Amino acid sequence: MRITQLVKQSLIYYWRNNVAVVLGVAIAIAVLSGALLVGNSVKASLKNLVVQRLGQTSFVITSPTFFRTQLAADIQSDQQFSAGGFAATCPLISLEGNVVHERSKRLASGIKVYGVDERFWSFNQTQGSAPEGRAADPR
Repeated sequence: MRITQLVKQSLIYYWRNNVAVVLGVAIAIAVLSGALLVGNSVKASLKNLVVQRLGQTSFVITSPTFFRTQLAADIQSDQQFSAGGFAATCPLISLEGNVVHERSKRLASGIKVYGVDERFWSFNQTQGSAPEGRAADPR
């Protein structure tokens, strides 16, 4: 008996098992391909969200303490800044805070609090204005 005959006889005799294996492999490939496509879609969606939230931001300078506001103007007036293709700078304060509802005494922690002025709105090329006095904008 030749090898080709043996393979042919085996395929005919075990056809049910072979069909089950082929279907199992096809389903596994479909599941893995779908997961790969969904993963890429989620990754792209998250990337788009990050880009939208960053707005015009390219670089951030952070510090655990405050630094002078004039630093933004100093960076913007530097020749290397404009040569690098950057348009503007914007100082802001970013802190983590807590909010308490006065009547119910419910607490929300881990709230991001940003201190911005008019330069923030012009930097991001959006309509808006800084809150007046001690007012807060819940955006």
